[in-house]
Amino acid sequence: MVYFVEYFSPKPGVTGEQIADCCRRVVKAWEKQWPSNKELGLYRRKYGIGEGPMYYWVWELPNIASVKEWDDKWAEADEVRPVEEELLTLIDRQDGLLVEKV
Repeated sequence: MVYFVEYFSPKPGVTGEQIADCCRRVVKAWEKQWPSNKELGLYRRKYGIGEGPMYYWVWELPNIASVKEWDDKWAEADEVRPVEEELLTLIDRQDGLLVEKV
């Protein structure tokens, strides 16, 4: 297994409820499109303590080939693209890491 950790902060004025609602809809569409990808959780820094992004979103993937599959099948992801695009309107910077357990 490998893990994809996305991290981002909301744009000014965007609430945690808006982020959580949109992320739930992304998960529903994403896991339908790519059932081997499992969301492990959306995490928010407590009380804004620490530097960096406010949210961390962790996904479990069967292997590194999953990332190539996203690229190859993105054009067919009709249910995923609109909610992903909506999420991008709510957040400032999005980045991610692909990691494995050691």
